[in-house]
Amino acid sequence: MQNVTRTGDVLQRGIPLDNKVSRMRKQILEEAFLFGRHFVHNFFCFLAFAVKKFIINLCLGGVRVDSFRSHGLTDV
Repeated sequence: MQNVTRTGDVLQRGIPLDNKVSRMRKQILEEAFLFGRHFVHNFFCFLAFAVKKFIINLCLGGVRVDSFRSHGLTDV
């Protein structure tokens, strides 16, 4: 005789439905964790790139005054 489990209106043969749900929940959490990890990694890579560009521009003399003059931001 087969193992039959009834949960609500769902009839599941073999694996109990609770185990199936917990496996699905675990898989969703793993995928969410991986997505979050990639998102955080990309964010910090972008931040590091922006800081590096800012420091390089600062060391090389910063922003040219011509770009400010074209917007009317200086009286020079």
